[in-house]
Amino acid sequence: MRLPFIFDPTRVAIALGIAAVVVTILYLLKERYRPIVVSYLPLWEQSVRKSTPLALARRLRKLLSLLLQMAIVALTVWALTDPAWRESREPRNTVILIDVSPSMSAHDGAQGLTRIEQAIAFAGKIERAAAEDDSILLVGLSTTPVVVRAWSSADPAWRSALEEVEVTEGQADIAQGLRFARAALTGRDGGEIWILSDGAFNLEESRARDVEDVLTNLEKSGITVNHHRCGRQDDNAAIIRFALRQDLRDRMRFVGQLEVARFSQGGHNAPLPVRLEVRSGGHPVLTRKLELSSESEKIWLDLLSPPSREIEAEIEPEVEGRDHLEADNRATVTLPEETALKILAISRGNTYLQAALLLSPSWEAEWIGPDASPSLDEYDVVILDGDASLPDVETRGILAIHPTGEKAIFESDGVIEMPSFDTFDREHPITRWTNLYNVNIGSALNLVTEKDDRIIGRSKEGPLMVLREPEEGPRLIALAFELSASDLPMRAAWPLLFLNTINYLGGENLEVASSRASPRESRIAPTWIRGTKHHGSPPASSPRRPPLWLVIVLGVTLLFAMEWFTYHKRITV
Repeated sequence: MRLPFIFDPTRVAIALGIAAVVVTILYLLKERYRPIVVSYLPLWEQSVRKSTPLALARRLRKLLSLLLQMAIVALTVWALTDPAWRESREPRNTVILIDVSPSMSAHDGAQGLTRIEQAIAFAGKIERAAAEDDSILLVGLSTTPVVVRAWSSADPAWRSALEEVEVTEGQADIAQGLRFARAALTGRDGGEIWILSDGAFNLEESRARDVEDVLTNLEKSGITVNHHRCGRQDDNAAIIRFALRQDLRDRMRFVGQLEVARFSQGGHNAPLPVRLEVRSGGHPVLTRKLELSSESEKIWLDLLSPPSREIEAEIEPEVEGRDHLEADNRATVTLPEETALKILAISRGNTYLQAALLLSPSWEAEWIGPDASPSLDEYDVVILDGDASLPDVETRGILAIHPTGEKAIFESDGVIEMPSFDTFDREHPITRWTNLYNVNIGSALNLVTEKDDRIIGRSKEGPLMVLREPEEGPRLIALAFELSASDLPMRAAWPLLFLNTINYLGGENLEVASSRASPRESRIAPTWIRGTKHHGSPPASSPRRPPLWLVIVLGVTLLFAMEWFTYHKRITV
């Protein structure tokens, strides 16, 4: 165990001085001769006089012994300070971004290694190639960057943290991870970034441009970005969508859709046979064999009184070696408990709205005019039609249809004539399973959106459906047009859209998607990240030398051997 004072240079110098003084005093002690009785004294006196010329040589030998002992003490104290070799290069600061998204659990490495295991092994090689004065920051790349090990040199604790890295359910945000790495390298020289990932981000065009912009800025800052690609295969079968909802006509029945897909960019063109099983409470409620080709298979589900609210779907490929990611072979939905939603509708008269409020028997709707007072102080959802204003009630969500008037909760700037839904978010729970492209609209308000608003549907001229979710307060959804000014109530999408909207605002999301809300993470083809330096091998190792303290200890041992040898050969005595 190291002594605390050893790390203070002043105290080290004091310790060396004290040790030198002690050794010198020991050598300056006067020799005491042992008395010996002899038979004839003049003979011995003559022998002593003959040895007088050798006194100078004896003193020199004693001085050599003193120097050897002082060298041993000095080297021993120096070794206790744990000195290190001086490197000829500047220390490096390395940020390692390990992708922990679901695709990294694919088994396609040598000897069945997963991609995350390949990344961990490569990170270990980077650590072993680092010099003693290099610093490494280990970060898990998920939805948000997660620091696994703060800035430190390679040590056993660093390796233990590396071994604990695990795959998460969130999709990796590469742009955010690179920004985090750049911020972490601010003020540090010799910065570099290593991305250990399969590169299977499958980014949309806008997000891909964002990543390229970040990489360009890093290059201008003099920070090198390296990519080690993990994985080799791209074959995968997955459940990419699984959702259930309560039937509108029969509350004991649940209907929904399950979508299974196969992903392969080449190699295997033959269909992949899989076995699908849907279970509730551990009991199979549906079993089917599928032949997966390049197109996905959609299975419509109709479950009558399932024994459990936990519904699990699982696929099992019947051919080995053609499904390298097992994590997306299972999906689970949880059916919500039945609760009645209290709805307050404020309108001057809207037949379409009145009819829509009869869609679910679990809704308790109250209908009043703009000038009337509600009967309760708290509602799950409040619907404001036209110029109706929000009363003084507590609520979890507000639906504003064509919000006008001085107290409108959504501001507008003019009118849009003859708009249509050019785009809408088909993956959002509000609009899923609907088609709004062919809806005809006479006119709509040009809604003014805020920074964090989410546009659910829009035309080229402006938003038509906006979601606002403040940190505090109720959710707000605004529909920019009157129902009577469009043919939306005549479309099959209207009942689903209204049902989804009310359930979303009231917190009753009957359509529960699995963790695989999109097929993005199921496309596991390894890809090089554009704009990075591609590396299949780790960086060159720094020259490894034995610890300096060990070299010093060996030197001390050698000096001890020399002292022992010279003493017994009567050289230094």
